Amino acid sequence: MSQQFDELAALYEKMAEWPFRKYCEIPSTIEALGDISGLSILDFGCGSGFYTRLLKKHGAKEVVGYDISSGMISYARRREEKEQHGISYIDNKDSIPEKHFDIVLSVYTLP
Repeated sequence: MSQQFDELAALYEKMAEWPFRKYCEIPSTIEALGDISGLSILDFGCGSGFYTRLLKKHGAKEVVGYDISSGMISYARRREEKEQHGISYIDNKDSIPEKHFDIVLSVYTLP
C-alpha cells in the first residue's frame, strides 16, 4: 500500500496551491491548532512534509514527521537537508520517540 504514494511527493506539494487547500483546509487547520509556539508535534502520516514545515514556521519547538511511504519521506528529508528547519523525519513507527507530544496531527492518512 505505501508504494502507491512513493512517486507522488511532488504532486502533494503542488496540491497545497489548490484553492480548497490554500484557502480553506490549511488556514482552518492552523486556526484549529491555535498557538503552537514552543510545542512538540508529531505529524503522523506527514507525506512530503508540507505540514511539518508549516508547523515549524508557525513556531513549533520540535516537529517529528512520520510516514510509511519511503518516497514521501525521502522527499521530505531532501527538503530538510536543503532548508534546515530542524525537523526529524522517520519511516519506521518503532522509531517514533517514546516521549510526550503536545499535539499529534494526522492529515490525509485515511484515504
